[in-house]
Amino acid sequence: MTKLYPSLIYQSALDPRFLVDNLTHVELVLRPKKIEQWLRFGKPFEITQIDKKRQVASFKPYKTFAFVRFASKDKDRVIHRIDIVKSTRHDDNYQTLPFVRPGGFILLSLNTVESVDHALRIIDLIEQGGVPLTDVPAWYWNDLESGLRGNFKPYIYTLDDHRSWLKDKQ
Repeated sequence: MTKLYPSLIYQSALDPRFLVDNLTHVELVLRPKKIEQWLRFGKPFEITQIDKKRQVASFKPYKTFAFVRFASKDKDRVIHRIDIVKSTRHDDNYQTLPFVRPGGFILLSLNTVESVDHALRIIDLIEQGGVPLTDVPAWYWNDLESGLRGNFKPYIYTLDDHRSWLKDKQ
């Protein structure tokens, strides 16, 4: 469901009016070649249009999403980042993250050009393998971050792994 609000009503996800519910709000921006903040995966409960270049995606508690941020200045990338986050309730303990209110459980956080690009390629491979990205377990994202930071060959989560994990979870 998409709502359209004039920018005078909601200036950003930081607006306190976004904090009256029990949702996690993520500010998305698309200003090509300057600032790009977008979701690689995740199923928002609601998307609020702030203006032509900004939206706020809202997630119900305990939903997983990947938030990608790029920022450039004079053709040089100064921010290159991906965070995989599980949304939270306002009364939970959580970690804060820029442009995510109130915050969430950070499952993976990478901020170098090489590691972000590598993570995006791995996410593509997992998706091509038929695994719903929002259902990949938290431990895998934690392991992937550790592997990419340590320059280890990453393990690609497969549909067989997912079936096995679901069976063990029961």
